[in-house]
Amino acid sequence: MASIYRRPPGSRDGIFWIAFYHPVSGDLIRRTLDTAERARAERICTHVEALCKAASPSAPVLPESIQEILLPEKPAVPFPDDTATESTTGGILSRQPGLLLLEAKPKMPSIYPRPADAENPVYWVALYHPTTGAQIRKSLETRNQEDAERKVQKIKALCDLIGSKDVVIPSAIVDAIGAREVPLITGGSNQSAPLSLAIMPAPKRCTVEEVVRSLLKTMLVGNDGHYFDNALSYSRRLFGSAFVERIDPRPVDLEKEKKRKKPDQRKAPFREPGINAYFLDEVTGEMITDFLIAQGFGIDSCRHYKEFVRRLINHAVESGLHIPANPFAPNAMKSLPSFVDTERDIVVLSPEDEFEQLNAVLGDWRVTAGIRILLGTGMRLHEMLSVRVADVFLDKCYLRLLKNNRRTKPFGAAGNPSPKKSSDSIAAPRALRKKQTLKRGERTVALMPELLDFLPGYLERLKTDGYEWLVPSPQGMRWSPSNFGKQLHQLNVTAELDFTAADMRSTYATRRISENWPLRVLARQMGTSVKMLELHYGGYIPPEALKYCVRDVSVNKAQVP
Repeated sequence: MASIYRRPPGSRDGIFWIAFYHPVSGDLIRRTLDTAERARAERICTHVEALCKAASPSAPVLPESIQEILLPEKPAVPFPDDTATESTTGGILSRQPGLLLLEAKPKMPSIYPRPADAENPVYWVALYHPTTGAQIRKSLETRNQEDAERKVQKIKALCDLIGSKDVVIPSAIVDAIGAREVPLITGGSNQSAPLSLAIMPAPKRCTVEEVVRSLLKTMLVGNDGHYFDNALSYSRRLFGSAFVERIDPRPVDLEKEKKRKKPDQRKAPFREPGINAYFLDEVTGEMITDFLIAQGFGIDSCRHYKEFVRRLINHAVESGLHIPANPFAPNAMKSLPSFVDTERDIVVLSPEDEFEQLNAVLGDWRVTAGIRILLGTGMRLHEMLSVRVADVFLDKCYLRLLKNNRRTKPFGAAGNPSPKKSSDSIAAPRALRKKQTLKRGERTVALMPELLDFLPGYLERLKTDGYEWLVPSPQGMRWSPSNFGKQLHQLNVTAELDFTAADMRSTYATRRISENWPLRVLARQMGTSVKMLELHYGGYIPPEALKYCVRDVSVNKAQVP
């Protein structure tokens, strides 16, 4: 039997130690339990006793039918994910590496012969499943009563071993027992144990610099240019400009090539670190919250920075750079709110508002065209700005959204006079080309009749001037959503309006709903889902019960009692 005691002896707050005999060699083992709580020490002692019983060389081999019930198909994973806290296979093992979970304590297993009146019966075992409580009856595959009793003792020891909830055995004790290599379940000297022991892996620390450099390398190799640029921007705000210059994984010659192609490019402002953390485990939810408050970000920016840090920690855990000290909360960003604005007001333009909006932007033909196209297609702003002139098919009354990552025209053509102002240069190295992404992937978008009246003359003008993009920037290049939004905002401020590009999309959705478009068709047109339409525009969707509430006017009033 194992016993616990405090060190130093007689103290009330000393650390508990455990003393027990090795189940194979019989050597006396003394190890610290790393806890001063008696209740926790007693539970660990019980867990060690069960482990020693299961690891004893005299323990018999359990039948496969019992192993299949008590053990899951897959052992506990070495690194837990953010959500799994219980077994998904119906077995007794949890997916957390340090715990074996038990919802209800199993009752004492018992044996009985089958057939009961036979002269040489086969012995069976009856017990309750450790997690579900379901009754289990399986054959022990033996006719020897003594062997059956020994197998039942091992089953009981196994249930005791997995029944210790929230108990973690220090690695030093497991190593002293030698239980890592002992085949606990199947028996046999040449077989490995399928049971993942309740061993808490030792925490492993890594620096913030190591993780950010590793994540950026992964993005760069994966040709994830859009997220790579965003990650650099987030890192610069969080950890400072000097930090980013030190860990930027791009080759120096490519960086020089980028600067040479853009001599008028303005450098990002030098920033001091927004948070003070050297090791990754020093980055806490409270630290990020204080940073977001100090920066005064809006709700969307808060969500972006939270997701970046969450992805950073997940990458560290999945790549083996970081093993959290607390496996139940491996990612500190889970303590932060979602930063999803579900209460955002839906702004819908009336015909009068649309008239005022078009008058406000009348002086800028590019913004005017953008407003008309947004109102006539329901596309997102970045989707509209990604459409080329060649992607519009007036004869078929639709346009297509593609991931256009390269130019199709040589430099010097009309509307594309200089490579210096190009954000997507054909001569730039492939690794530096900024990847264009679409939120909902590629699709086709139908054109409304009012838009079909406007587009023929507009497209003829673009083709005559040699423009490549459907809504080009003032320099003739692909217009970034932020710059388009700034231009629209400036024009609206002059006209004392506050409409945005997102309001055009909401207006399109509500107008199509009022025209009784099926939600499935509208969701496909707008690149969203029926669920999101119901969430944001539920107040504009006619109730399904309406057809049951309308009176039948054909009924004679005289017949109605």
